[in-house]
Amino acid sequence: MRKTMVAGLVLAGVVGSGFAGGTATAAPGTAPGTAPGTPVSVAGDFDCGIITCSYVFSKKDTNTIADDGLAAAGLCSAIPTPGNGACAAGFAIVVVTAKVAKSQGKCVRFTAAKIAPYGLVATPDGSSRCR
Repeated sequence: MRKTMVAGLVLAGVVGSGFAGGTATAAPGTAPGTAPGTPVSVAGDFDCGIITCSYVFSKKDTNTIADDGLAAAGLCSAIPTPGNGACAAGFAIVVVTAKVAKSQGKCVRFTAAKIAPYGLVATPDGSSRCR
C-alpha cells in the first residue's frame, strides 16, 4: 500500500501540473553509448486528452530502449514536461514493454493519468502513431 501511495505521489507531482500536445523531436541529454553532452535525438508522438496523456516512442527508439534497457532512460527527456517525469518514474515498465513491442514489430506507448491515482500504463502500439 505504501509503495503504491509513494508511486502515486511521484506521478502526481510530475503529471499534475498539466500537459500540452504535439510531437517531440529532440531534447538535451545523452544517448546510450555516446559521450556525455551528446544531444539525444528522439522522434515520437505526444498527445493529451482531458484525463490522460500518452507518448508513443518511434520504432527506432523502442528498439534502443529494448536493447539498452535502463541506460536508455535519457530518451524520456524528449517528452514535453511534465510527461518526461512520468516516463522516468515508470521507465522500468517502459523497458519491459519495449522488449515485447520490439519482438512484435511495434512501438512502446505509455499513458499517464492526469487525475488520482495517477497511474502509468505502457503497452505495445501498432497504430498509425507508431512510425
